[in-house]
Amino acid sequence: MTELGHGRIETVTTYDSNTGEFVVNTPCESAQKYCIGGVANHATQMVVFSKLEINGKYQGVHAFICQIKDADGKICPNIRIADCGHKIGLHGVDNGRIWKEL
Repeated sequence: MTELGHGRIETVTTYDSNTGEFVVNTPCESAQKYCIGGVANHATQMVVFSKLEINGKYQGVHAFICQIKDADGKICPNIRIADCGHKIGLHGVDNGRIWKEL
């Protein structure tokens, strides 16, 4: 998995102390996660590598398990999933891109 922007992680996760949740945000188009094999059609969860900020302080890069579809295969709110498009010779491979709607 990689981000469209390559070379640096633009995805930012913040801890919301009011809800006790981590909120993952892809702040720009180049922060989209590009994934290989089955993600757009079959995955319900994914691991997202993201910069973590708690109370405005950078805590380094962490891995988060994120729900992207429910048990019925319906895409979760605020999540966008799309195929990566034309692939030379491997059209049956489901390479996908995933990001949080802005």
